[in-house]
Amino acid sequence: MTDLHKVARELRDAETTGRSIQIGDQTVRICEVFTTEFTQAVLYTLRSGQSIPRHRHTGIDDVFLGVVGQGRIRTWRADGGAAELVLQPGCIEAVTPGTVHEVVSDSDDFAYLLLQAPKEDYDLIPVDPSSA
Repeated sequence: MTDLHKVARELRDAETTGRSIQIGDQTVRICEVFTTEFTQAVLYTLRSGQSIPRHRHTGIDDVFLGVVGQGRIRTWRADGGAAELVLQPGCIEAVTPGTVHEVVSDSDDFAYLLLQAPKEDYDLIPVDPSSA
């Protein structure tokens, strides 16, 4: 059994297996929690103000589970209307294929588990903020 709170804390403090990825000019720490034939689950830790920029996927669901701290998932409909979903510990939100979305951290200890399925259909299509 994986203790996500412990992994998030260790990942934030760079004390556990995981890796840093560059997203624009920000460094984000991630750790693969599990992978199966159809699903992948990755824990993300973001500092206050960091974000995962606007993007969409053509064939996968993104399912977010809040672990530590608070952040927001912003989504945009095809007509340009936007929604903001608060993600905090224990909250779960799903973003379906084709939905433009971004994740923004509101706290210095924000961590969330991202489940993506079906993983073989993974793609990431950046979206220019002026066109979302």
